Amino acid sequence: MAAEFERYRLPRLRVLTALLEIAGALGLLLAPNLLWQAAAALGLCAMMVAALLVRARIRDPWHAMLSAGLLLVANAWLASRALAS
Repeated sequence: MAAEFERYRLPRLRVLTALLEIAGALGLLLAPNLLWQAAAALGLCAMMVAALLVRARIRDPWHAMLSAGLLLVANAWLASRALAS
């Protein structure tokens, strides 16, 4: 993974990215209410938008962006379901 962040030219963001992903996952799993769960899902959505932008900037092929796109859609769905309840 460290090599990927070097390729993205963002090596200093590797640890921050990992911490935010862990916080988002814990927020989805352990949220005390649906509002917190929606906030965690929206935070992960923001990270996936950033991931897509970075991959577009370095001109990755579309199939390399597919996982971030699918995770964006999944987290947006979770957030919408949590906010609708």
